[in-house]
Amino acid sequence: MAGFRRTEEIAEKTGATFHRVKTIKPKTTRPLAPASMDAPHSVIGLPPAMDEVLKKEETARRLQISTRALDDWMRAGRVPFYKIGKTVRFRWADVLRHLERNNRVN
Repeated sequence: MAGFRRTEEIAEKTGATFHRVKTIKPKTTRPLAPASMDAPHSVIGLPPAMDEVLKKEETARRLQISTRALDDWMRAGRVPFYKIGKTVRFRWADVLRHLERNNRVN
C-alpha cells in the first residue's frame, strides 16, 4: 500500500486524478472438461475448445516463461506463431501440439 500512498501524494501535488483499482478474483472456477486420449491436449488436460488466438504476453503467461524467453523460442522455432505486420499472435492449440511433438522427453 505504500506505493499507492506515494502515488496519491504525487497526484495531489500535481493536480492529477488518481483512481485505485481493486482486483476482483472469481469465486468459483469451472472444472476442466475430460479430454480424449487422441487429442493433442490430452496429456496436458486442457479442454478441447482451444481455438484461442493469444497475444505474446498471454502465451508467455500460460507457458510460465517471460516474454523475452518467448521471443527466444520464436527465433529458435520452438513455438509456432503468426506475424501480421508488427503484431504477433499464437494459436494455443498449435503451440501445445508443437511442444508435445517436438519437446517430449520420454
